[in-house]
Amino acid sequence: MSGPGPRAALVAVLVCAASGAVAGVWVVRSLQPADEPPEAAAVVPTMPPVVASSRRAVGGPDVSARPVDALASDDTLAKQNNAAIAALEAGELDRAIALFEACHRSEPQRDVFARNLAEALARKAVAVREEEHPCGTCVELLTRALELAPDRKDIAELLEHIRRELALEKDFWRESSQHFDLAYDGDRNDILFAGNRLLNQLEDHYLELERFFGASPVDEGRARIKVSLYRREGFGELTGLGEWAGGAYDGIVRIPIGDFAREEQALDGVMRHELAHAFVRALGGRDVPGWLNEGLAQWLEPNRAANLAAARAKISGAELFPLERLVGSLATLQDPEEIPRAYAQSLVLVDWLCGRFGERLVLDMLAKGRDGVPPAQVFFETTRLELEPTFAEALAGR
Repeated sequence: MSGPGPRAALVAVLVCAASGAVAGVWVVRSLQPADEPPEAAAVVPTMPPVVASSRRAVGGPDVSARPVDALASDDTLAKQNNAAIAALEAGELDRAIALFEACHRSEPQRDVFARNLAEALARKAVAVREEEHPCGTCVELLTRALELAPDRKDIAELLEHIRRELALEKDFWRESSQHFDLAYDGDRNDILFAGNRLLNQLEDHYLELERFFGASPVDEGRARIKVSLYRREGFGELTGLGEWAGGAYDGIVRIPIGDFAREEQALDGVMRHELAHAFVRALGGRDVPGWLNEGLAQWLEPNRAANLAAARAKISGAELFPLERLVGSLATLQDPEEIPRAYAQSLVLVDWLCGRFGERLVLDMLAKGRDGVPPAQVFFETTRLELEPTFAEALAGR
């Protein structure tokens, strides 16, 4: 990128409805009435690893960072353009936008300046969406970006999605606590009188998860975690998920609510599961493998013992998935019957890691993954064992 005329390959950013980033993956579990046993979890992507066209974003289309064009010239505009690229890569979005804007104003007919400015505006929208929900500012940024780069279908799709989200949530009632912003349909009196209770439950889960992870998604001035409760039809419209889905995390905790009184008890476990993904992202970044992300979120649910029993039964006698198939979103598996089995294997694997080698190893897998060290490498460096065959042998020996 710094040499003459290269196309700058920028760090990929995945925008999934808040920008999932992410991280990676999202899971959902169907809400069950209190007197019915939980079913095996079904999954959907909430934080897909960056730039993977095969992964679906829950809650909206993906917008992957595009290359921006450096110019091999010593003229003033070329220097200004290249300085803007450096600012963009450094995360100085406002400075990058200002510099690209100056280039575009000087020579509005030059396509390179329009494209680069559109990319900077799109990235600014991604960053703003982490803080503002629903994001009216994003509409302004993405509208301008689309005017500059009308061929960017990804920007057009995300813009349309955010507009739908704004329309859906425009009359939502909003309540806040120390770590959460809770939003739900203002006409839902059944939820209105339970808002404080739900926030208290979320805060209790937050403290427990904070102790476990030794990390906090909300610190050093970071925005509170957004939790949106939808009518089932609205949830389906935003996430593309069916009636079976019990929740999703894509930077925002999104949960469908039908009969609140009937579903409230099960809702507590769903909130804890989805909240665990926020902690996974805080410690491990946006590229945590699906099996680790989803397995750990399940392992941290209140009904761990029952879930483990069901998971072991689900994979008993079945061929294990190679972990390379479970790196991204588990929902991208082609056979829908494979999804609950992938979920089950992920839970059993995380439980085996925690029970046999200690929770510290799993947390190290997350933390070192942020620096690009794969979990299998962390496992080998700690135990001098290969992860997949050791796990398979342990299961076979049960």
